[in-house]
Amino acid sequence: MKTAENKELEEGVFKWFFQQRALGNPLSGPIICQKAKLLAEKINSLSLFKVSNDWLWNFKARHGFREFDLRKTSAPGHKVNKARVTVLNCANYGKPQNTLPLLLIGKSKNPQAFENVKKLPLFYKNQPKGWMTAALFTEWYDSIFIPEVKKYHMAIGKEGSKVMLSLDNTPTHPTESLLDRRDGCFKTLFLQT
Repeated sequence: MKTAENKELEEGVFKWFFQQRALGNPLSGPIICQKAKLLAEKINSLSLFKVSNDWLWNFKARHGFREFDLRKTSAPGHKVNKARVTVLNCANYGKPQNTLPLLLIGKSKNPQAFENVKKLPLFYKNQPKGWMTAALFTEWYDSIFIPEVKKYHMAIGKEGSKVMLSLDNTPTHPTESLLDRRDGCFKTLFLQT
């Protein structure tokens, strides 16, 4: 392992790193590099110091810092967390704005986090993999989207107005013909990706 070329800079970045960790501030490679560059500028003899990925890698190696890719691995002795949820967010475009309750899809039929919760500010459904399906989307569309939009239109005095829902072209969304409702008042538009 390569030794530090400038002990003053090394000690300054190391001390700052632990101060930030103690404060609970998030740290990343670019943040550490930015601080190293600022400290190097303050040290007169290091005005030409270049922060690089090699410097960062060596700095981490010298101090025993380890990184975990939380998407693929876990800390030693712990299993990879395979929890998955899907969230659907829907809001109107324009003014006044209206946001519909979120649709949250998880794996568990009765999540422990929801125990003793009388009313959720969202629409929760379960699916074995925590994914959106055409059936869940259609249920959300009929049970949440249409009633909420009608309620909103009634509140602003625009009952019976036409509504268009723009969706991405995901295979889990039902076809346009399955979603068009209420004598043409509710239509969908699938965006091309």
